[in-house]
Amino acid sequence: MKTSFYTDEELKEIGFKSYGKNVLLSRKTSIYGANNISIGNNVRIDDFCILSGNITLGNYIHIASACLLFGGGVKAELYLRIIQVYHQGVLYILKLMIILVLHLQILCCLTNLGKQ
Repeated sequence: MKTSFYTDEELKEIGFKSYGKNVLLSRKTSIYGANNISIGNNVRIDDFCILSGNITLGNYIHIASACLLFGGGVKAELYLRIIQVYHQGVLYILKLMIILVLHLQILCCLTNLGKQ
């Protein structure tokens, strides 16, 4: 039975530049130019995301549903969550950096990356 995420064998067939362990990639994600995309360990990419271009995702990354990552060079470092928030008809892209300290998750930074 198929799950909502690709299996390791299916990830290999997609043709990523590289990908790590424990990658959860939704089957409803659109991927263009997989050979230019590197994915680290412990990464989750949810439904309706679009990945296109030269993208490097580090370890412990979560890309929430309906996020778009594309362009000449997208790089995400450790412990990052990217989400979209609609507020009064305006779309905000938020980047939340999470630091793990003694197995506790502490929200340390919330940055508005801009309106779209």
